[in-house]
Amino acid sequence: MRFEFEVGDAEKHRVKFHRDPWFGRMAVTINGEELSLVSPWSLSAHFTFYKSVKRHEFTVGKEEKHQIMIEHRRPMFMAGFRRQKYTVYVDGELLEEHYGF
Repeated sequence: MRFEFEVGDAEKHRVKFHRDPWFGRMAVTINGEELSLVSPWSLSAHFTFYKSVKRHEFTVGKEEKHQIMIEHRRPMFMAGFRRQKYTVYVDGELLEEHYGF
């Protein structure tokens, strides 16, 4: 799954999200600089029955700060083989939703 979005009015930031569907590694880059995130699930998570929702929260900006939350929702059964939902919130407001692997 890959998607990107822009945040800010006067101070613009380009946020890119990528999650590898095979191994679960996630990467978030802000203006080309990778943000350190610990992946909540590993390959074994394709077959687990817990933690169907994980939220990643971070702040972007120096003068114009914005709180970003990316919510990753996966099916409970055979998650690695089914479509997953990614919801992006900026300052508590829904920005966009993505579906995919």
